[in-house]
Amino acid sequence: MDTPKKNRAEVAKTSTQTLNDSEVRYRRLFEAAQDGILILDAQTGMIDDVNPYLIDMLGYSREEFVKKKLWEVGAFKDIDASKVGFKVLQEKGYIRYEDLPLRAKGGQLIQVEFVSNVYPAGDKIVIQCNIRDITNHRLAEDALLMSEKHYLGLFENMLNGFAYCKIILDNGQPRDFIYLDVNTAFGALTGLKHVVGKKASDVIPGIRESDPELIALYGRVALTGKSERLETYVEALKMWFSISVYSPQKGYFVAVFDVITERKRAEDELRKAHEELEIQVQQRTAALSQSNMLLQTLLDNMPDQIYFKDLQSRFIKNSRSQTNALGLSDPSEAIGKTDFDFFPHASRAYADEQEIIRSGKPLVDFDERAVWPDGHETWVSTTKVPLRDHEGKIIGTFGISRDTTDRRNNEDALRKARDELEAFSYSVSHDLRAPLRGIDGWSLALLEDYGNLLDKRGQEYIQRVRSETQHMGELIDDLLQLSRITRAEIHTERIDLSAIARSIVARLQESEPQRQVEFVIQNDLIAKGDAHLMEVVLTNLLGNAFKFTGKIPHPRIDFGLMNMENQRVFFVRDNGAGFDMAFAKKLFGAFQRMHKASEFPGTGIGLATVQRIINHHGGRVWAESAVNLGATFFFTLQESP
Repeated sequence: MDTPKKNRAEVAKTSTQTLNDSEVRYRRLFEAAQDGILILDAQTGMIDDVNPYLIDMLGYSREEFVKKKLWEVGAFKDIDASKVGFKVLQEKGYIRYEDLPLRAKGGQLIQVEFVSNVYPAGDKIVIQCNIRDITNHRLAEDALLMSEKHYLGLFENMLNGFAYCKIILDNGQPRDFIYLDVNTAFGALTGLKHVVGKKASDVIPGIRESDPELIALYGRVALTGKSERLETYVEALKMWFSISVYSPQKGYFVAVFDVITERKRAEDELRKAHEELEIQVQQRTAALSQSNMLLQTLLDNMPDQIYFKDLQSRFIKNSRSQTNALGLSDPSEAIGKTDFDFFPHASRAYADEQEIIRSGKPLVDFDERAVWPDGHETWVSTTKVPLRDHEGKIIGTFGISRDTTDRRNNEDALRKARDELEAFSYSVSHDLRAPLRGIDGWSLALLEDYGNLLDKRGQEYIQRVRSETQHMGELIDDLLQLSRITRAEIHTERIDLSAIARSIVARLQESEPQRQVEFVIQNDLIAKGDAHLMEVVLTNLLGNAFKFTGKIPHPRIDFGLMNMENQRVFFVRDNGAGFDMAFAKKLFGAFQRMHKASEFPGTGIGLATVQRIINHHGGRVWAESAVNLGATFFFTLQESP
């Protein structure tokens, strides 16, 4: 009796162990599955369990799944409950959706395959939902469809002809081929229609006899897999083709081609034109030879140094004078050499020439000191320009240099003479001022100490002596200023002539506050020039206008700018005494006056000073006037603002 009981106990123990082992295996499988798994209570609809893969897939925690209904989980909120179809599931025990959208916790949309099964688990019924992420699979399918669409679009719309063919062998040798597929351009280019499935020899009769090398080429590529390209004339079609052939698999080939008959015809015409051109070249060579002879005559007889250089600044042609200056006996001896072979200052010339080649801009009339191979030094004025071929491409530089040593020496001598003249002028002015001051001083002393002994006429004479000595002092000052301005260097800058004019007007009004003069100064009169010298110009012009309007009831003075023949012209206009234009030629001469000193005081130097300053700026000055109708003085400046 004990034995059966023992057996039953062992059987029960074995069953329990088996059940436990099964539970362990299921749990391991559940936890390690590469699909998401949900376990739901079929009666309550509550989620009992969820595996780690689904948690990672959707981003929701285990707590956000367990003990909640499926529709309470964010990923399933947007899905219609009827879609999942639990009623159908309970009836059939199985349901499947191949493309169901779920929303991950981060907002990302995931396409999934959804499979549900119903099965008993102990004392209750459960639903197991297997969820597989097919997002990448769908993307790959879409990409494949798009790629296929692109391929078909390219295939049907490409301008080149395309033919996919199978080679036909006869005893191992290419004999023919079959068209398996062609694109639209194939028919448009060749004129062949309905070729798919047909042999080439049927579509193009006589091709095996007239173009055996083409079939041999296709066979070679189909059997070896080595691509080839060629241009060939297909006799059977009377056309030239450019063909690229490759093999997608052994025994098959693809030919991508274009018809180049017109191009070949053009090349043939070009070849004929080239032959005609060769004849013309020969004819023109003779003319060029004569031109070269004339050029060489020029190079042999010009006193200036002329030279041609290549892109590396190597001499390619020289004048006779340049050759002699380099200490050579024949111009050919300089060919291939550079300035580095002759001059210690060659690096400067090389840099200039390379910049000309780079920028295409010439270097015109610049002075430089040259130290020649025999050691003597000269000054030269040089112009260098880009040397271009008939297409305008820069192929080197062309230069011409002129010896300016004598001119420089003369300029130095002139400058020295001017310096001596300035020193003399200063000395004379200083020496003249001393006796003038003495005359003025002793005249004043005579008037103060002995004036009561002189009658009225005697006193007037002494006053005249003083007035003339003071006038002489003003003349000396004006002459010195005129001399200095003539020799002054210009320091060009951007200047506001309106501002300068206003400061001069303020000084004029302070000098005679009792006068009511209307000044009209145009705003923003900007120019380029020497600020100090332009102040001298405006001081003279505005001062003259102020002086010559002194005897009219309503004086007005304008300073402005106008456009005259596309040139900026400044002007100073007044409504004063004016002058007779018959004497306008004397206007800008030193000591030339249009009015008596008793009417309007002055030395007659001011306008001469104005003219020299304006000329120094590269401009010109002139005037228009009429007696008692005012005057207008115009001037231009070379530099634009």
